[in-house]
Amino acid sequence: MAGQYRYSLEKIKPLARGRWLFILPALSGDGELFTRASQRMGKIYQHTPCPVCGGTDRFGLLPDAVDTGAAHCQHCGGFPDGFDLLQKIHGWSLPWALQQVAEYIGGGACAEPVARDNWGAAESRGISPEKQDARRKAIGRILAKCQREPSEIHRAYFQNRGIPAAADIRSASLLYHHGLPYYVNGKPLLDGKGGWKTWAAIVGRVSSSSGWMGLQRVYLTKDGRKADDEIMLTAKENGLIGDFDSKPMLSINGMVGGAVRFGKAGKVLAAGEGIETMLAVSIGLGGFMSVAAAGTAALLEGLEIPEQVETLLILPIRTQTNAGHMQQGC
Repeated sequence: MAGQYRYSLEKIKPLARGRWLFILPALSGDGELFTRASQRMGKIYQHTPCPVCGGTDRFGLLPDAVDTGAAHCQHCGGFPDGFDLLQKIHGWSLPWALQQVAEYIGGGACAEPVARDNWGAAESRGISPEKQDARRKAIGRILAKCQREPSEIHRAYFQNRGIPAAADIRSASLLYHHGLPYYVNGKPLLDGKGGWKTWAAIVGRVSSSSGWMGLQRVYLTKDGRKADDEIMLTAKENGLIGDFDSKPMLSINGMVGGAVRFGKAGKVLAAGEGIETMLAVSIGLGGFMSVAAAGTAALLEGLEIPEQVETLLILPIRTQTNAGHMQQGC
């Protein structure tokens, strides 16, 4: 396919080393299964259902899976690495599996993924290593429950925003959560019965050349609208007073330079703030241009521009009308 980047096993395999317990939950389509499998990794007689054949209590990750993604099924046999496992799960070719892993590691707008020692690591911004590790684990838990397919709530939200075609976009940077708690000071908001209150959410992975930096989230009501009012009301019922955003961010060590990135890397980059805005732009441009959603105006100012970009387009398109115009190519 013209304009499509090709990735070699020799380049991507070293970059994936040490990240397979993030990669497999995110790309397998069954984050919960792989979260359980990682907790039982290397333990004899503690297996999970096989994501390939579907058999129960027969699949397990091998002790070196964090570095290789290797696994074994008592029926299917061995999977020597995560690339082979993803191929068997989805019926992918090796080139496609390499591309999906490369995009997950480095973001869809990075033509040449950069080698790095720690997932999402960046220069210190005053956040302790312990807190960074806690945030990294929190992000991992969220990603483990995300899906690549939108629910009816997500589709309704895109419809309400005038960009129904956004539901058909598939990207390693764009995921969907069907029941995400909202945290205030590290504690989830509770419903009237004392359980965790959850919302459907759009989850965007923020990346730069240093790797995955964190998440943008858009919480939604059951009728497909931003959940600002519901979150405020629930917070008030929890005895909390303040301004609670339906689009909170979660970073490992800061977001400066990062963005949620869509499309193929190229010489032109279209950048803006919100995920929905830039999805509208991507649709309007036919999905062929590199697009970045920074999240806020301040982060947009500090956006890292890939080396291959020669032209930068700043597109602050926010309204439903403008989004509709973008889809029509106006």
